[in-house]
Amino acid sequence: MNLDSFQREPFLEFLTASSTAAIAADRIESILHEHDYERYSESETWSVAAGDRFYVRRGAGGLLAVKVGNESLETAGFRIAAAHSDSPALKLKPRGAKRKNGGLYVPVEVYGAPILSTWIDRELILTGRAVLRAGDSLIVRSFRAGQPAAVIPNLAIHLNREVNKGFEYNAQDHLQVRLAVDRDRSNAPGHDESNHEAGEEIITSEIASILSCDPEEIVSMDVFVADPSPAVMLADGRTFVSGRIDNLAGCYSCLAGFLASQDDRTTKVLAVFDNEEIGSRTSGGADSGFLESVLLRLAGGDPASLARSCARSLLVSNDGAHALHDGFASKYDESYAPVLGGGVAIKTNASYRYASTSEAVAVTREVARRADIPLQYLAGRSDMRTGSTIGPFAWSRTGMASVDLGVPMLAMHSIRETARIDDVERLSTLIGELLAVNEEMLP
Repeated sequence: MNLDSFQREPFLEFLTASSTAAIAADRIESILHEHDYERYSESETWSVAAGDRFYVRRGAGGLLAVKVGNESLETAGFRIAAAHSDSPALKLKPRGAKRKNGGLYVPVEVYGAPILSTWIDRELILTGRAVLRAGDSLIVRSFRAGQPAAVIPNLAIHLNREVNKGFEYNAQDHLQVRLAVDRDRSNAPGHDESNHEAGEEIITSEIASILSCDPEEIVSMDVFVADPSPAVMLADGRTFVSGRIDNLAGCYSCLAGFLASQDDRTTKVLAVFDNEEIGSRTSGGADSGFLESVLLRLAGGDPASLARSCARSLLVSNDGAHALHDGFASKYDESYAPVLGGGVAIKTNASYRYASTSEAVAVTREVARRADIPLQYLAGRSDMRTGSTIGPFAWSRTGMASVDLGVPMLAMHSIRETARIDDVERLSTLIGELLAVNEEMLP
């Protein structure tokens, strides 16, 4: 896939296929391979020269890609585009699986903060990754089922008359997934089992079938359920609906801008962090040493040189932005409420829940003006606590000039979110331009 510019169909396919952070990182890795980026290992010694292209991975969904510039780091610094690969999700607890009342029921853990009601009564697929035994070695493989096999059934309104007045779903009791994968055993009532090993065995066999391996080869696994519905363009040709726009749209626009940026002077970094939805404090999250360790290697292992380089750098954090919802207008500050199709949103917060400084905002505004890219501004109501993102973590750990940007979207953290594709295109272009900013423009 050639990503010298943003492309709509590959973007929609990326949204559809990337059912987990690991698969999103896998697909980004594949695209980087097509653009001659080589995989490096953190356990090896690196010898890096101008023009080198490489990437490293950490954990399930953490990935850093680097294109080494021609100018020295202390002269030109870094240009970093950062996003996160994970989205709210439901993870299966296979040992709790029980065959009862004609079905196989599996409890889940809630990952992040999904709008739980949107996960009910939808066909869901099994997805995730597994560690397999391969001779004397262990290998990790991601998987995504091709056919839905699960549903979380609602209670009929006749038995819950007040459901439309508001109902709180209990994660342990009400969100149990009903799996329809038990092909080899009778599911008739009266043939129930509470044996934990039996339920886990059925799930393991299903994952083995998806991976085309023997169940005995699976040593461990992380299994999620996900919405398999494809990303869809609506009739206007600009509005699209998809799962996981937050933050796969951020990942893709960072990737497209990173690959399209033609400036060879500065050293560019694509930073895809995992686990933002649960606080970023994991090995591949933004609140880790992942970015710092790679930047330090690029600086020759010299902390003082790295500090001087970071002082000449720019960090662009890219995550979803809340678009104005006309049905709930009172939840917004009308002066800081982006709309779908209005352009890229700059996100600001007095408590620095977003990593936008006035200096970096000024740079962004000037670059957008020159490229004729419309901008909008997001700030929450003064009496409401806003969300946050990866920006403050990366900013505080590097000291770089930083700005938080995002695509405006509706229904953030729903199983299906809504945005405008022209806003994603604009953001991709803006990121490419920001990655080429001359050091004279930086504060």
